[in-house]
Amino acid sequence: MRRVPIRIAHAVGWLLTAASFVFLIRRFWLGKSGFDSALGAQVLFPLAVAALIALIGGAATIYSWRSILYFHGGPPLGFTQAFKLYAGTQIAKYIPGNIFQYAGRQVEGWKLGIAQGTMALTSVGEAGGLCCVSAAAALAGLVWSGEAAVVPGCIGWVACLAAFPLSQSLLRRLSKWFPSLIPSPSGEALPRGWKVVLKAFLGQVLFVAASAVTLSLCASPFGSAPSGRLLTACSTAWLAGFVTPGAPAGLGIREAILVMTLEGPLGRNEALAAAMLFRVAWTIADVGLYIATLFVRRLPANIKTSPDG
Repeated sequence: MRRVPIRIAHAVGWLLTAASFVFLIRRFWLGKSGFDSALGAQVLFPLAVAALIALIGGAATIYSWRSILYFHGGPPLGFTQAFKLYAGTQIAKYIPGNIFQYAGRQVEGWKLGIAQGTMALTSVGEAGGLCCVSAAAALAGLVWSGEAAVVPGCIGWVACLAAFPLSQSLLRRLSKWFPSLIPSPSGEALPRGWKVVLKAFLGQVLFVAASAVTLSLCASPFGSAPSGRLLTACSTAWLAGFVTPGAPAGLGIREAILVMTLEGPLGRNEALAAAMLFRVAWTIADVGLYIATLFVRRLPANIKTSPDG
């Protein structure tokens, strides 16, 4: 009986993904006569720079994940080891289901001797943190562009930011409630306290900022859009794609939201082209990070002894 709600959720996710593809195909069909002119040699340089910025954003998520893992009781992995584990499994998000990157991290963490409960808490903490930061960025973009009232928007923005450390603290308390499943982080509150959470937060902020810059670069060949609109567009698109069950890497969902958001300032064909380039840039970055793991897998694991290493 427990599988029924999961199946319903996945069915709804597949329906939303299919509806998004129908929306995108319809947009393409209506503007196909001018779509080829929207994509040309002028997009190559912005796309290359966008992919580089996206790669930096992907590295920032690894830095953040490493700090969240340590906060929830995991070993203080060096960045090389964290890079091998995270980037080597992140590519699995493109498999339908959008959960296999987390399953891969559970397996790789088990190989390193990390408790499965700690790995699960880290995945939940990372996902929840990214949702908080992305929601805050979306609200900031609305206020910036004048599409939301300043006072309510700022209140919501502060609430989303405050939810990040509060959610991590709540998850950490689970180690006290279920000690047999989740080991306690050695009881050292200060070394594994707010300084570590701050590092995780800054890493995710850099990821969201890199997403906004990437979208701006992908849209730049087709016209200009308000910076606040771009920030809201990429943050909302990421959130929608992430929470839709079954959509591999939010495929279709994110592009549909980007087109609907940017169609006004850019135009129909141009918004679709920008959304496609945005997807290509992030795919290049994810593949690039995965390829990089092939060159560092032979390096020894560097588990540090200092929490600030």
